[in-house]
Amino acid sequence: NALIGAYLNPYLEGFGLATNTGWIGTAKAHSLLGFDVSIRAGLALVPEGERTFDLSALGLQRTRVLGSNTITQTVAGKSESGPRLQVYETIQVPGSQPQDLVLAEFDMPGGTGFPAALAPSFQIGLGIPYDTDILIRYVPTVNIGDMGSVGLVGFGVKHQINQWFPVPFPIDISIFGGFSTFKLSANLDVRPGSPSEYDNNDPNGYDTPSNWDGQSIDLSTNSFNMGAIAGKSFGPLSVYGGLGFKSATTKLGASGNYPVIQAQRIGNVFTGQRELSQMTDPLDIKTSGD
Repeated sequence: NALIGAYLNPYLEGFGLATNTGWIGTAKAHSLLGFDVSIRAGLALVPEGERTFDLSALGLQRTRVLGSNTITQTVAGKSESGPRLQVYETIQVPGSQPQDLVLAEFDMPGGTGFPAALAPSFQIGLGIPYDTDILIRYVPTVNIGDMGSVGLVGFGVKHQINQWFPVPFPIDISIFGGFSTFKLSANLDVRPGSPSEYDNNDPNGYDTPSNWDGQSIDLSTNSFNMGAIAGKSFGPLSVYGGLGFKSATTKLGASGNYPVIQAQRIGNVFTGQRELSQMTDPLDIKTSGD
């Protein structure tokens, strides 16, 4: 979780921010039954310092960097591979000294080359009584072939408070609150390599095609936004600013069975060979920000 979380964290936090922006385009409320339809695109830029991370700062266990470079890209970084990692287990076969049995080696992946999180949506605003707007943003859940699905839904309310002032006020002032949920599910297909990678040892019979079916990675973001907006409209042009509070919680999980290679034991005795095992639902990451 530490390694995957560090790699994906800029997008996990970024999606929370991106789904929480772009609600308001003016401080003035619609007239009764007035409405607007728009396409919004929330964008959260990833700071330069969050486009890479230091592997040595993660405190990884049974995993080491091969070479002196420990800096690697996050998902929002450059599209270049990072350092090579080696996964190992220290074992002692009867009659021999302790040794490190190498279980796997892999290169850290590069980033996407796109240092931002983007969350587009359709938004409808409808005027109701008392200078109040109901706002709905929506992306219908779309199945992307065999890849997975994506969807977004959000609700907001904007209320212009000028009507409650005892005297006319020269600018429009409104209060606003909104909530949105973004969900993305991607199908995965992670299977063991050749049997030689686990020394042909599969004592539990894990390596069957059906055992690896049903793998997916699921992302969900719940975001909340409230504040006050002041501004003035001049025809199609609106000038406004505001103060508010935003918060977002993003969860990332992986479902299904995933192959792993471990040191083989018979009872409590290491054999010096590797064997195939599995992890079920191995990923559970949660980030929050405001």
